[in-house]
Amino acid sequence: MSAVPATLNEGNYQQLLDLLETCFVDDVREYFDLHQRCDPVYDFAQGQILTAGDRVVSHVQVFHRQMGYGEDSIPYGGIGDVATHPDWREQGLSARLLEQVIAYMDAQRLPLSILFAGRVSHYARHGWHEIPGMVVRAEVPEELPPVPGGIAIRAPLEDATDLLELYERAMVGLVGPDRRTPEYMIGQTRWLPFQGEVRCEVYHQLGHPVGYLRTRVERGELRVMDICASSEGLGRLVVIRVLHHAREAGCRRIQATFPSRSRLAAAFVEGTGSEREPGGHRMMRLNSLRGTLQQLEQTFATRLRDPYPRPPFALNVGEESVRLEPRPRGVALGKATGEEPAITIDAKLFLELLMGQPGSHRSLTAGGDDAGSLAVLQRMFPESGNVSWPADGF
Repeated sequence: MSAVPATLNEGNYQQLLDLLETCFVDDVREYFDLHQRCDPVYDFAQGQILTAGDRVVSHVQVFHRQMGYGEDSIPYGGIGDVATHPDWREQGLSARLLEQVIAYMDAQRLPLSILFAGRVSHYARHGWHEIPGMVVRAEVPEELPPVPGGIAIRAPLEDATDLLELYERAMVGLVGPDRRTPEYMIGQTRWLPFQGEVRCEVYHQLGHPVGYLRTRVERGELRVMDICASSEGLGRLVVIRVLHHAREAGCRRIQATFPSRSRLAAAFVEGTGSEREPGGHRMMRLNSLRGTLQQLEQTFATRLRDPYPRPPFALNVGEESVRLEPRPRGVALGKATGEEPAITIDAKLFLELLMGQPGSHRSLTAGGDDAGSLAVLQRMFPESGNVSWPADGF
């Protein structure tokens, strides 16, 4: 019997949950059901499956998300719940589904894709590249600093509207955080606890919410799911509260993700004596160069302000070429003629530039010798860092 493509629907959905529960032994089917059904944009068409008889034997899910990027958003496909039944492994089934997923994302006009995985080589063969985030790992000290006064600590509202308002305010201008909706935030409160005990607290000052912290215990380690802190002083409080969360949960180690160049990251490093390091097993795929650039009109208008704009040039990434014509505010996209000066780079370097990765400008100088064009690209994509919060994982 061979595995054949099939359409995911209500009739075989339970068989899909059987597969996921078999392949992910640390999770239960209720988690997968909630993570899909409580996602406000979930649709059966987002799941690609192969079946054998009455069983689903392989599956890949595309989560439709929006990545915040400065003043804009980029739609992307989050790849998750990649599973093949143990009896059907080593037959190339997930590779077949990844090719289907790439075609699906092209049809849905999702110019980027993101996944989190340990098997890097498997996805690299299909065009995904490692673009690590910044992670801080720390030991919980024997003596904890006291929690400063002046800020009240309260539980979040049941509808999570206070969390969403704080999140939207704190993520303005950053690169990488998911855009969230009220329905999505409520869904998070339902599926996140299935993978470990979640603790959430909201900080109030003078009667108003000013920040929050969410943590989860995972395999004996405390993981920071997301943080919103509106000031440097609040950031120091949050660091102390993370340490107390860990002690009260019986955890000796902490793992935290932050916007790479944020004051909050600096406060955590200073407060715990830890070091920043690349991590998170994040991989990204460039599905469409033009599709990505088209989403960033407002951001480029802010980053590029030049009363004496430079001549147009071509940006070549893989098999795609886009003409970029700098304007007094922003850049116009067009079709390359072949007569412009050209900057030629690979997809990995473009993704590093897009995400503001440290060192990306130094690598860019090898892509061409037109100094003016290189300078424009560096202004379009400053090394500002990025963040992907674990709370939005898939």
